[in-house]
Amino acid sequence: MLILLAFKLALPKHFFLGRGNHEDQQMNYYYGFTGEVLAKPAAEKEVCLCIYVSPRALPLAHVVNEDVFVTHGGLPRINEISLDQIAALDRVQASLVGTWGEQEVREEGVIYNDLMWADPHDGSGSIGSQRGGSAKMFGADMTEQFLKRNDLSFIIRSHEVKDEGFEWQQNEKCLTVFSAPQYCDSCNNLGAVVRLHADEADEGGCVLRSVLLDVLSSL
Repeated sequence: MLILLAFKLALPKHFFLGRGNHEDQQMNYYYGFTGEVLAKPAAEKEVCLCIYVSPRALPLAHVVNEDVFVTHGGLPRINEISLDQIAALDRVQASLVGTWGEQEVREEGVIYNDLMWADPHDGSGSIGSQRGGSAKMFGADMTEQFLKRNDLSFIIRSHEVKDEGFEWQQNEKCLTVFSAPQYCDSCNNLGAVVRLHADEADEGGCVLRSVLLDVLSSL
């Protein structure tokens, strides 16, 4: 974490960090990160608290070159949600309000939950997720409307293991990229990263229209 923050300080206009669903106190506890930190020599609970607090300030989404929406999970179920609404969200407060296991949360918590936890499906509308709790799945129609309303080309998200490291869905408007090969040493999946290339012929500037996927057997 310190290395990542150091990169951000050194290259603030070239290095961007986004939050994922595992940057959460509950997830850290369940998946062993808390125990790992406390097992270090001279580590105290205050160290864990600092690690829990710092990711709350990380952005929940990015827009690359005004063309590609990038988030960890998926699109919020809120009708006609805009980029301005997402940008205006108090992400620190929302991360405290939005708890994945709760069925009912306030709007800011719903937006937070969906950006962190939602998965795509090829049908229509918002439906319940097999993950349970308040997690949802967003339909192809929601993606199409979101992109059109906000003048975007497609979305890139993660959050799901993919055998080949990536998968296009929803008429190639939603790209899932999973960068951890052999996830948890229990999956036989590849990992992938994305390189986005600007269209230099576009007179309006560097608008991203193409994706090159580099699939890796290990990272």
